[in-house]
Formats: sequence, structure tokens, C-alpha cells
Amino acid sequence: MSPTPQSTQTTQAGKPIAWYKQFWPWFIIFFPALAVVAGLITVAIAFKYSDSLVKDNWYKDGKAINQRLDKQKQAKALGINALITLDRDKKHLALTLKNVDGLRSNSVNVSLSHPTQPEKDREYQAYYTPQGQFVIQLRVIPSGFYHIAINPKNTEWKLTGTLNFSNDVVNTHIQPR
Repeated sequence: MSPTPQSTQTTQAGKPIAWYKQFWPWFIIFFPALAVVAGLITVAIAFKYSDSLVKDNWYKDGKAINQRLDKQKQAKALGINALITLDRDKKHLALTLKNVDGLRSNSVNVSLSHPTQPEKDREYQAYYTPQGQFVIQLRVIPSGFYHIAINPKNTEWKLTGTLNFSNDVVNTHIQPR
């Protein structure tokens, strides 16, 4: 008979080495364990920094698109447009609204929405001044790109556009779409 090959390693004394003291079992266990740890880290990151771009009421928002478009068409029919002036020294935003009677509607709602960071979104009331403008006093001038929406209290019409607070442009025109 020929001797049988040994499948486990042995010491010089002839005793087999325990599996946990060998290289190959740990090498095989390492990659699945690494995948489990990476998966747990991914789940922790996903819960900590959840995606806030998808709104919970997306269905209602989708149905309301036609209403928003109707309000913008109404602004176009009334000939309403806006000239927005930013005074960085006084920290105020002035809105000159064409074809809006400031004495009849002494304030308008202004919404600044950041495209990707909802915590930077702000709602303001712009009040009519004797100079013929609607003015918002800002505590801090925002930086970056924002969507702006202007509408009166009765929400009869609505103007939407974009502002970039990072560049040095002082005047921005917003036309109804």
C-alpha cells in the first residue's frame, strides 16, 4: 500500500495544526466579512444622510403643475414682470413689479428655494414702500443659485425665475413664462 496524503498541516511532532491557526481559512473568511462590514457602513450612511430631493407629496405636486402654469399665464396676461435689485450694503432685496398696484396689494410673498439643499429654502414677505418697490430685509445674503417665486396674497398670479447670489449682478429681470 502507498501512504495516503495528509489533508491537514501537521507540526514536526505530528500533531495537526488547528484550523484557526492556518492562513487559508482566514483568507477565505476575510472577503465575505469585508462585504458585510461595507454593507453595514453603507446602510448607516444612507440613514444618516437621507435623500431629501424626493418630496413625500410628489403626486400632489405633479397634479398642481397645471395650476401653477395657469397662474403664470395669468401673470403674462396681466403684463406683470419683475426687476429684482440686490443691495449688498443694506442687505435688502427690492422688487419692482410692473403692472402691480402696490397700494392695493401692500405685500407679496417671495419664496427662495435652493435646488439641492432644502434647509436653505426661505419664505419672505416683501412690503410696498413709498419708492414704488416691494422690499425684503435680509439677515444674511444667500450665496449660490436659487429659484424664486413671487405671488400676491390672493395667489391670483405667480412669477417664477432664477437668481444667482454668487455673481455680482445687481439687477435681474423675471418675465412670466
